[in-house]
Amino acid sequence: LYVLVDFDKGHDSVHFKLIEKIDDSTSVFYFMFKTPLYGLETTHENHLKEKGDGAFFIAESVERPDVPEYPEIVRMKMYLRAFARPSKISPSDTLDFTELSLFNFGGCIPASFLNMVLAQEINRDAKAMFDS
Repeated sequence: LYVLVDFDKGHDSVHFKLIEKIDDSTSVFYFMFKTPLYGLETTHENHLKEKGDGAFFIAESVERPDVPEYPEIVRMKMYLRAFARPSKISPSDTLDFTELSLFNFGGCIPASFLNMVLAQEINRDAKAMFDS
Protein backbone atom coordinates (compact mmCIF):
# COMPACT_ATOMS: atom_id res chain seq x y z
CA LEU A 1 0.00 0.00 0.00
CA TYR A 2 2.93 2.36 0.54
CA VAL A 3 4.09 4.39 -2.45
CA LEU A 4 6.84 6.99 -2.48
CA VAL A 5 5.98 9.99 -4.65
CA ASP A 6 8.82 11.26 -6.81
CA PHE A 7 8.35 15.04 -6.62
CA ASP A 8 10.70 15.65 -9.55
CA LYS A 9 8.60 13.80 -12.11
CA GLY A 10 5.49 15.97 -12.16
CA HIS A 11 3.51 14.41 -9.32
CA ASP A 12 1.28 16.47 -7.07
CA SER A 13 2.94 18.14 -4.13
CA VAL A 14 0.59 16.42 -1.66
CA HIS A 15 0.25 12.67 -1.21
CA PHE A 16 -2.30 11.13 1.17
CA LYS A 17 -2.73 7.34 1.27
CA LEU A 18 -4.69 4.89 3.40
CA ILE A 19 -2.28 2.37 4.93
CA GLU A 20 -4.70 0.39 7.12
CA LYS A 21 -8.35 0.57 8.14
CA ILE A 22 -8.41 -0.77 11.69
CA ASP A 23 -12.15 -0.42 12.30
CA ASP A 24 -15.05 1.88 11.37
CA SER A 25 -13.60 4.80 13.33
CA THR A 26 -9.82 4.22 13.17
CA SER A 27 -7.46 4.28 10.18
CA VAL A 28 -3.76 4.76 9.53
CA PHE A 29 -2.66 7.14 6.78
CA TYR A 30 0.56 8.22 5.15
CA PHE A 31 0.80 11.95 4.40
CA MET A 32 3.57 13.67 2.46
CA PHE A 33 3.84 17.17 1.08
CA LYS A 34 6.52 19.18 -0.62
CA THR A 35 7.64 22.62 0.47
CA PRO A 36 10.08 24.62 -1.64
CA LEU A 37 12.80 23.52 0.80
CA TYR A 38 11.98 19.94 1.85
CA GLY A 39 9.64 17.03 1.46
CA LEU A 40 7.83 16.30 4.74
CA GLU A 41 6.03 13.10 5.70
CA THR A 42 4.21 11.45 8.56
CA THR A 43 2.34 8.24 9.20
CA HIS A 44 -0.56 8.91 11.52
CA GLU A 45 -3.48 7.12 13.11
CA ASN A 46 -6.85 8.87 12.79
CA HIS A 47 -9.76 8.31 15.17
CA LEU A 48 -13.27 9.64 14.59
CA LYS A 49 -15.67 9.56 17.55
CA GLU A 50 -19.23 10.85 17.28
CA LYS A 51 -20.43 12.77 20.32
CA GLY A 52 -23.83 14.43 20.59
CA ASP A 53 -24.50 16.45 17.46
CA GLY A 54 -20.83 16.51 16.40
CA ALA A 55 -17.70 14.46 16.09
CA PHE A 56 -14.21 14.45 17.60
CA PHE A 57 -11.28 13.86 15.27
CA ILE A 58 -7.94 12.75 16.72
CA ALA A 59 -4.76 12.21 14.70
CA GLU A 60 -1.35 11.23 16.07
CA SER A 61 1.88 10.24 14.36
CA VAL A 62 2.81 6.57 14.65
CA GLU A 63 5.87 4.62 13.63
CA ARG A 64 5.29 1.54 11.48
CA PRO A 65 7.83 -0.92 10.11
CA ASP A 66 5.91 -1.13 6.82
CA VAL A 67 6.39 2.64 6.22
CA PRO A 68 10.14 3.31 6.45
CA GLU A 69 11.74 6.74 6.66
CA TYR A 70 13.57 8.02 3.60
CA PRO A 71 16.74 10.08 4.00
CA GLU A 72 15.66 12.70 1.44
CA ILE A 73 12.33 13.39 3.23
CA VAL A 74 11.96 14.82 6.75
CA ARG A 75 9.79 12.69 9.05
CA MET A 76 7.54 15.04 11.00
CA LYS A 77 5.44 14.41 14.08
CA MET A 78 1.79 15.45 14.14
CA TYR A 79 -0.71 15.66 16.99
CA LEU A 80 -4.18 16.96 16.19
CA ARG A 81 -7.48 17.27 18.05
CA ALA A 82 -10.60 18.67 16.40
CA PHE A 83 -14.34 18.92 16.98
CA ALA A 84 -16.92 19.59 14.26
CA ARG A 85 -20.68 20.01 14.47
CA PRO A 86 -23.45 21.71 12.50
CA SER A 87 -23.56 25.43 13.21
CA LYS A 88 -26.27 26.55 15.63
CA ILE A 89 -26.84 29.59 13.38
CA SER A 90 -27.03 27.83 10.00
CA PRO A 91 -26.93 24.05 10.54
CA SER A 92 -27.92 23.05 7.00
CA ASP A 93 -24.83 24.50 5.29
CA THR A 94 -22.23 25.48 7.91
CA LEU A 95 -20.00 23.59 10.35
CA ASP A 96 -18.48 24.88 13.56
CA PHE A 97 -14.95 23.51 13.55
CA THR A 98 -12.35 23.81 16.29
CA GLU A 99 -8.85 22.38 15.88
CA LEU A 100 -5.75 22.23 18.03
CA SER A 101 -2.73 20.89 16.21
CA LEU A 102 0.98 20.53 16.83
CA PHE A 103 3.43 19.78 14.05
CA ASN A 104 7.09 19.10 14.80
CA PHE A 105 9.18 19.52 11.67
CA GLY A 106 12.47 18.94 13.44
CA GLY A 107 13.64 22.52 12.98
CA CYS A 108 14.14 22.18 9.24
CA ILE A 109 11.85 25.08 8.25
CA PRO A 110 11.77 28.72 9.47
CA ALA A 111 8.53 29.41 11.39
CA SER A 112 7.43 32.37 9.22
CA PHE A 113 7.78 30.33 6.03
CA LEU A 114 6.08 27.33 7.62
CA ASN A 115 3.03 29.38 8.68
CA MET A 116 2.57 30.60 5.10
CA VAL A 117 2.83 27.10 3.59
CA LEU A 118 0.58 25.46 6.19
CA ALA A 119 -2.14 28.09 5.71
CA GLN A 120 -2.29 27.22 2.00
CA GLU A 121 -2.16 23.45 2.58
CA ILE A 122 -4.78 23.43 5.32
CA ASN A 123 -7.23 25.49 3.26
CA ARG A 124 -6.83 23.18 0.27
CA ASP A 125 -7.03 19.98 2.35
CA ALA A 126 -10.10 21.15 4.30
CA LYS A 127 -11.90 22.07 1.07
CA ALA A 128 -11.08 18.68 -0.47
CA MET A 129 -12.18 16.86 2.70
CA PHE A 130 -15.57 18.56 2.83
CA ASP A 131 -16.16 18.41 -0.95
CA SER A 132 -15.78 14.62 -0.98
